[in-house]
Amino acid sequence: MTLTNTPSGSQTSEGTPRLGYELVASKMMQLITTTGLKTGDRLPTERALSEQLGVSRTVIREAVSFLSAKGIVRSLQGSGLYVESEPSTFFALPFLNLSTSVDPKDVESLFEYRLGIETVTARFAAERITPKELLLLRETALHYKQGAEENQLELASHSDTDFHRIIAEATRNPFLISTVTSIFHLQDWVTAVTVGGVIGSMLIAAQQHEDIFTAIQNGRSEDAARAMQTHIETTQTNYYRAARKRLIGDEPLDSSSAH
Repeated sequence: MTLTNTPSGSQTSEGTPRLGYELVASKMMQLITTTGLKTGDRLPTERALSEQLGVSRTVIREAVSFLSAKGIVRSLQGSGLYVESEPSTFFALPFLNLSTSVDPKDVESLFEYRLGIETVTARFAAERITPKELLLLRETALHYKQGAEENQLELASHSDTDFHRIIAEATRNPFLISTVTSIFHLQDWVTAVTVGGVIGSMLIAAQQHEDIFTAIQNGRSEDAARAMQTHIETTQTNYYRAARKRLIGDEPLDSSSAH
């Protein structure tokens, strides 16, 4: 069955998990390793990879962007895809089971788990982030702010995911990276309920992203952890407000919560 471009961990109508770009990226790295490709060697075309891996070309592009950020592949316009550096075991670690569904009654546990993981990633990122990653983090925070100000929910949602992913990658810890990436896909539907669910929530989230970025930029690890804790706790509060509003329509909306 051909798989289409959907968030990791989502399901087909037949109940089969669809592949997201991280899993496709993992398969591309396996391809590099198993075929013996070396630095400078050319990869199959985007179309060929799409057909070989059974996913859309959009997902292939997302996987290529992910691997480019890791320094594994590079894309030369008009020339094709090339191996930038050979994957190490660092990138071969398994992700969480992205086909796992999150029952609404388990949302609190998911946020509790996320809180424990992401305060750690923020703390480590403040100690280990590179100038290039700081630039990317700043750019992503600005994209989120733009989405919040213009009420572009899709831009805000994608930028939020990228913001937290970059922080995780800055830890240089493969377990934290794969866990944070997986958590965000497990809670895709939670985000769908939360984003824009409370008036002003995204604008306050944008400020919280700024607070996290500033602490990381200045190397203040404990401040970064506290700022991340505030962000996740207000996201949880906002989720419950938005969910209640959707279910029974009697929760008053205000601008005091953040996504």
